[in-house]
Amino acid sequence: VNKYTLVGTKDLDFMGSDGKQVNGVNLFFTYEDERVRGVATERVFVHSDRFLKLSFMPEIGGSCDLRYDKYGKIRDIVPA
Repeated sequence: VNKYTLVGTKDLDFMGSDGKQVNGVNLFFTYEDERVRGVATERVFVHSDRFLKLSFMPEIGGSCDLRYDKYGKIRDIVPA
């Protein structure tokens, strides 16, 4: 289980390649990885519908654990 630290967010609102409107947020995290010198980073997109249903959202600098569904998309964020 990785402990992620939220370091930034970016709201997104754009037209997808299929012509559908996409709304959501990019979440930027750091985490420890023994294969990385320094700190590893990850950017995660969460669709606005799913974002509203998250059970936890850390403040910038806060820790959490990311839970993914079988398709590799964020299912939930929980306290670390």
